[in-house]
Amino acid sequence: MSKAKRKRVKRKQGKRKGNRKKASNVNKGQLRVSILVILFLLSIIGYVVYTAILITGIEKNDPLEENGSSSYLLSSTSSDDLDKTLWIFEEGEGDDKKITEAFLVASNREKNFLLNIYIPGWIRFSLAEEEFGNALTVSNFRYAGEFLNEGRGIEYAIWQFEQMLGTKIDSYIWIGEREQSLYSEAFGYYKDPKGTYGYDFSKEDFAQNTLLLDSFVSEYSFLGIILHPQKVSSIGEGIISNRSFADVLGKIISTRKELRRSEKYIIDLGNTKYIDEELSNAGGLSYYLNSSKYDGVLREYFLNILDRELEKERVRVEVYNGSGISGAASQMARRIENSGCDIVRYENAPDFLEHTVLYIPDEERFKNSVAIVKEVVGTNVEVLNSRPQFMTTGDIVVVLGRDIERIYSF
Repeated sequence: MSKAKRKRVKRKQGKRKGNRKKASNVNKGQLRVSILVILFLLSIIGYVVYTAILITGIEKNDPLEENGSSSYLLSSTSSDDLDKTLWIFEEGEGDDKKITEAFLVASNREKNFLLNIYIPGWIRFSLAEEEFGNALTVSNFRYAGEFLNEGRGIEYAIWQFEQMLGTKIDSYIWIGEREQSLYSEAFGYYKDPKGTYGYDFSKEDFAQNTLLLDSFVSEYSFLGIILHPQKVSSIGEGIISNRSFADVLGKIISTRKELRRSEKYIIDLGNTKYIDEELSNAGGLSYYLNSSKYDGVLREYFLNILDRELEKERVRVEVYNGSGISGAASQMARRIENSGCDIVRYENAPDFLEHTVLYIPDEERFKNSVAIVKEVVGTNVEVLNSRPQFMTTGDIVVVLGRDIERIYSF
């Protein structure tokens, strides 16, 4: 082989070695990038898993369950499409805690309809006048309960809200001042709501502060959880609810979606149409809820929220008071009608009874209505597939006994 040819061969060999070296360097560089990307993705997944474990691992704080009062305070009818969630906002610490406002959100996803009932802290409800000598303001519901029975202020407040609104709730979410502050830090300040959030003004006007719940749920974001997991965890530890914290977050998401896409209305109980003014014992005016005006508007809206199966039954209910408790028939009739059943008569029974009885000649035909009435009156009542001995025409006849006393006392 000539000298020139040997040089050409060496140059080719050198070039091939250089190319192999470059290729090797490129492969090593790509491998490093791939490893870094994998490590980055693993760290993100690990962080998300850590955050999820942090949130789902929060223990539930539900005084109603601890004291065994969930069974008669909260709704147990979970098969219908109607959901009623009570949101309660509280400020202050220790004995200075006050409920500033509450919202009952009643929604039916199937019907794409939502009703938001705003309850201001300053409004009075007269049920507790015998115990305290004066009607309580909403702001003092919890404090009054603690005064009557230490450690049971939350239960008492939920009971008062249900008496006030004339209906049972499915769940409650109680948010204190500390949790509200942490929520603002994690997700954004929500206490200055802007706009109308798409509510219909055709029925009535409402004050801007009735939109606080809309603003609250609108600020929520998954990014806020990722950026502030410890703060969100602290929120979960402080919120009081019959739901787990993961369920509370899910409820915030679902409520935000429903508020955006549903036909929706507000009942602002701070509106003068729902208020009676009276001179207080200490001088000045006190503002009381006018239950009859509220009930009338509520029942108009409820036709749009009721479960379709319950609506189809068109049940007629009669209520008779055999309990000896003055006014029990009218109060029970109110609760049943505010739950979606038509009341055709309520009055005193011919005799007193120890135990409440439901007379239902055709239980199968009205099974959804029966479930609602039993829930309102109490699931331990006696059910008879017949009619009482006195004249009645209702599809369901309720005869109240002395065992309903706990519904009207705490």
